[in-house]
Amino acid sequence: MNQQFNLDTSHFTLTCDGLERISRLSRTQLPFEEKIDIARSFIAIERSLLDIPGGKRRLLFDMRDGTRLLRPALEAEFHQPFAALVRGFERVAVLHQSAVGKLQIQRFARESELSLQVFINANLAEAFLKSSDEA
Repeated sequence: MNQQFNLDTSHFTLTCDGLERISRLSRTQLPFEEKIDIARSFIAIERSLLDIPGGKRRLLFDMRDGTRLLRPALEAEFHQPFAALVRGFERVAVLHQSAVGKLQIQRFARESELSLQVFINANLAEAFLKSSDEA
């Protein structure tokens, strides 16, 4: 059975497809103003993900609309809940709009020992998530 659900917050949109077992998390264009905005957003996301049919398997995190909106003072506040979220999935693809951003995310992932792949091309990201476990 293909169960789907959606979550819309001010800062993120989350859609989950029970058949594909891929969760799609997209950043909105609204910037974070305070630390509490980040915490509230990730709490809402985590609560919604508890209801995924078949468990958390694969995540497509589309950061293209919100990548320039994180003030440097809030960047560190974003890293911890993002890392915790990513660790809950067996396969993660992150979409970014620029090569520089891609390199920054790859550096963060390496330093945080996160298993994820970063893409600029959405088709490649989706193909990665839909591919077999032996990538």
